[in-house]
Amino acid sequence: MKKQCNVVMLPTEKASDLYYHNPTEVLRYKGHQSELEGIVNKQHLYLTSDEEIEEGDCIINQNTNSIAKYTGHGSMDWWKKIIATTDKSLRCADNEFFQVPQIPESFIKAYIEAQGNIKEVLVEYMKGVTIVDEKQWENNQLFIKTRNDNTVIIHRAKSITKDEMYLNMQYYMEYCKLKEYVTPQEWIEKHKHF
Repeated sequence: MKKQCNVVMLPTEKASDLYYHNPTEVLRYKGHQSELEGIVNKQHLYLTSDEEIEEGDCIINQNTNSIAKYTGHGSMDWWKKIIATTDKSLRCADNEFFQVPQIPESFIKAYIEAQGNIKEVLVEYMKGVTIVDEKQWENNQLFIKTRNDNTVIIHRAKSITKDEMYLNMQYYMEYCKLKEYVTPQEWIEKHKHF
């Protein structure tokens, strides 16, 4: 199962391989950070979701772009749950020894290539399993599916433009005519009730 998540990039003082090089304002990844001190703006990526926020979850405020750990108190109106990041210092809610799942390098490189113009992605989830007395049952709780290196599995969210939609409709209509099917327009004309 895949869920749609948002991609957020924020400046950071922490170590990061993702950065803007100030004179050019080009987003870069690894390598050129040895350039002059003070002209590099380090960044981190965060994947956020609309999932229910629970005590201890890492969260991000959509208005102030601040990051916090939810204490179980206060309004959650402007907050989103962080489900993955490039920030290796963020820790999971249930165990301070484990990192929040990480964003894979392959996605970071695609994000750089798009110069930050990826706002939504699909993240793979899997159903949980309950084991009692050596018997196994699938439950309805969903968990983020990660690789062995604790990176999430990301797919690009495809947003269809109007032009693409019209083109697909045109292809369908041409296919219908070729196969002698009734086109949607013909059906509408024949069956309209107004």
